[in-house]
Amino acid sequence: MRRCFVDTSFWIALFDRDDPVHERVTTFWQELAQEQIRFLTSDYVLDEAYTFLRRHVALQAAFDLHEVIQTSRVIEVLAVSAPVRSTAWDTLVKYDDKVLSFTDCTSFVLMWRMGLREALTLDADFAQVGFVQKPS
Repeated sequence: MRRCFVDTSFWIALFDRDDPVHERVTTFWQELAQEQIRFLTSDYVLDEAYTFLRRHVALQAAFDLHEVIQTSRVIEVLAVSAPVRSTAWDTLVKYDDKVLSFTDCTSFVLMWRMGLREALTLDADFAQVGFVQKPS
């Protein structure tokens, strides 16, 4: 089964109807739903997405995302453990020529450990470290 990591920027665009790429991301999400795909995200990613949606969109948007996460059979939330955080810090230091977020570094580590290549993201940082960014 194909597996993709879902980043904060994708979740935000999907649940913020005023986001400039909301329609494109929604169409892409609906197309992916027709395939057999397992979506992985992390507790750190959801923390960022819930907080952004609550502060900049509406509490209801955060509730809607949470409901999708809780009820989906194809979305798995990965926990960022202490070893992942440690390796993420090393990643942040290694890529000191790039302006990466710590959360992105935790996502990279999870993806490397799980052998994932594709990230649903609007964040070019994923492509900068070798992942396939979708939608392109």
